Amino acid sequence: MEIDDIKGRSLPGTVLLSIRARNARKAKATPRKRVNDTEIVVASYNVHKCIGTDRRFDPDRTARVIREMSPDVIALQEADNRFGDRAGLLDLARLELETGLVPVPVSGNGKGHGWRGNVLLFK
Repeated sequence: MEIDDIKGRSLPGTVLLSIRARNARKAKATPRKRVNDTEIVVASYNVHKCIGTDRRFDPDRTARVIREMSPDVIALQEADNRFGDRAGLLDLARLELETGLVPVPVSGNGKGHGWRGNVLLFK
Protein backbone atom coordinates (compact mmCIF):
# COMPACT_ATOMS: atom_id res chain seq x y z
CA MET A 1 0.00 0.00 0.00
CA GLU A 2 1.45 3.33 -1.05
CA ILE A 3 1.36 6.51 1.04
CA ASP A 4 -0.54 8.26 -1.79
CA ASP A 5 -3.33 5.68 -1.41
CA ILE A 6 -3.79 6.72 2.24
CA LYS A 7 -3.91 10.51 1.82
CA GLY A 8 -7.40 11.93 2.08
CA ARG A 9 -8.98 8.68 3.30
CA SER A 10 -10.90 8.19 6.52
CA LEU A 11 -9.58 5.78 9.12
CA PRO A 12 -12.13 3.07 8.21
CA GLY A 13 -11.26 3.53 4.54
CA THR A 14 -7.55 3.21 5.28
CA VAL A 15 -8.12 0.07 7.37
CA LEU A 16 -10.26 -1.48 4.64
CA LEU A 17 -7.61 -0.68 2.02
CA SER A 18 -4.94 -2.25 4.23
CA ILE A 19 -7.00 -5.43 4.71
CA ARG A 20 -7.61 -5.73 0.98
CA ALA A 21 -3.90 -5.30 0.26
CA ARG A 22 -3.03 -7.96 2.86
CA ASN A 23 -5.58 -10.38 1.40
CA ALA A 24 -4.15 -9.80 -2.09
CA ARG A 25 -0.64 -10.59 -0.80
CA LYS A 26 -1.92 -13.76 0.91
CA ALA A 27 -3.66 -14.89 -2.28
CA LYS A 28 -0.38 -14.63 -4.19
CA ALA A 29 1.64 -16.43 -1.50
CA THR A 30 2.38 -20.11 -1.89
CA PRO A 31 2.61 -22.42 1.12
CA ARG A 32 6.15 -23.07 2.30
CA LYS A 33 7.34 -26.54 1.38
CA ARG A 34 9.65 -28.52 3.61
CA VAL A 35 13.21 -28.53 2.36
CA ASN A 36 13.86 -32.15 3.24
CA ASP A 37 12.83 -34.91 5.64
CA THR A 38 15.11 -33.58 8.38
CA GLU A 39 13.34 -30.21 8.65
CA ILE A 40 11.18 -29.83 11.78
CA VAL A 41 8.20 -27.50 11.94
CA VAL A 42 7.55 -26.08 15.43
CA ALA A 43 4.51 -23.91 16.10
CA SER A 44 2.77 -22.08 18.92
CA TYR A 45 -0.95 -21.32 18.74
CA ASN A 46 -3.21 -19.56 21.23
CA VAL A 47 -6.54 -21.18 20.36
CA HIS A 48 -8.52 -18.74 22.56
CA LYS A 49 -10.81 -21.53 23.81
CA CYS A 50 -11.66 -22.35 20.15
CA ILE A 51 -13.39 -19.00 19.67
CA GLY A 52 -12.48 -17.22 16.45
CA THR A 53 -12.41 -13.54 15.62
CA ASP A 54 -16.03 -13.98 14.50
CA ARG A 55 -16.79 -14.89 18.17
CA ARG A 56 -18.00 -18.37 17.19
CA PHE A 57 -16.98 -21.42 19.20
CA ASP A 58 -15.66 -23.86 16.59
CA PRO A 59 -13.19 -26.59 17.70
CA ASP A 60 -13.27 -28.12 14.19
CA ARG A 61 -11.97 -24.87 12.70
CA THR A 62 -9.15 -24.85 15.27
CA ALA A 63 -8.27 -28.44 14.30
CA ARG A 64 -8.29 -27.46 10.58
CA VAL A 65 -5.80 -24.65 11.27
CA ILE A 66 -3.52 -27.09 13.09
CA ARG A 67 -3.76 -29.54 10.16
CA GLU A 68 -2.90 -26.75 7.70
CA MET A 69 0.20 -25.83 9.69
CA SER A 70 1.25 -29.49 9.63
CA PRO A 71 3.64 -29.06 12.56
CA ASP A 72 5.93 -31.71 14.05
CA VAL A 73 5.63 -30.01 17.45
CA ILE A 74 2.98 -27.51 18.53
CA ALA A 75 2.26 -25.74 21.81
CA LEU A 76 -1.37 -24.77 22.30
CA GLN A 77 -2.50 -22.17 24.80
CA GLU A 78 -6.04 -21.71 26.18
CA ALA A 79 -7.10 -25.19 25.01
CA ASP A 80 -9.36 -25.84 28.04
CA ASN A 81 -12.56 -24.31 29.40
CA ARG A 82 -11.76 -21.39 31.65
CA PHE A 83 -14.35 -22.13 34.31
CA GLY A 84 -16.03 -25.20 35.78
CA ASP A 85 -14.33 -28.53 35.22
CA ARG A 86 -11.73 -26.95 32.89
CA ALA A 87 -12.34 -29.74 30.35
CA GLY A 88 -10.33 -29.80 27.14
CA LEU A 89 -12.04 -28.34 24.08
CA LEU A 90 -10.36 -30.25 21.26
CA ASP A 91 -10.94 -33.85 20.23
CA LEU A 92 -7.34 -34.97 20.74
CA ALA A 93 -8.01 -38.55 19.59
CA ARG A 94 -9.38 -37.29 16.26
CA LEU A 95 -6.54 -34.78 15.95
CA GLU A 96 -4.05 -37.62 16.47
CA LEU A 97 -5.72 -39.72 13.75
CA GLU A 98 -5.74 -36.82 11.28
CA THR A 99 -2.31 -35.31 12.03
CA GLY A 100 -0.28 -37.85 13.99
CA LEU A 101 0.11 -35.33 16.83
CA VAL A 102 0.16 -36.86 20.32
CA PRO A 103 -0.20 -34.82 23.52
CA VAL A 104 2.62 -34.88 26.05
CA PRO A 105 1.10 -36.69 29.04
CA VAL A 106 0.46 -34.56 32.11
CA SER A 107 -0.51 -36.25 35.37
CA GLY A 108 -3.31 -34.97 37.55
CA ASN A 109 -4.90 -32.68 34.99
CA GLY A 110 -8.43 -34.12 35.25
CA LYS A 111 -10.46 -33.46 32.11
CA GLY A 112 -8.12 -30.78 30.73
CA HIS A 113 -5.72 -31.28 27.83
CA GLY A 114 -2.64 -30.06 29.58
CA TRP A 115 -1.27 -27.96 32.37
CA ARG A 116 -3.47 -24.92 33.07
CA GLY A 117 -4.96 -24.97 29.58
CA ASN A 118 -1.63 -25.43 27.81
CA VAL A 119 -0.88 -28.58 25.85
CA LEU A 120 2.17 -29.70 23.91
CA LEU A 121 1.65 -32.07 20.97
CA PHE A 122 4.31 -33.85 18.95
CA LYS A 123 4.60 -36.40 16.15
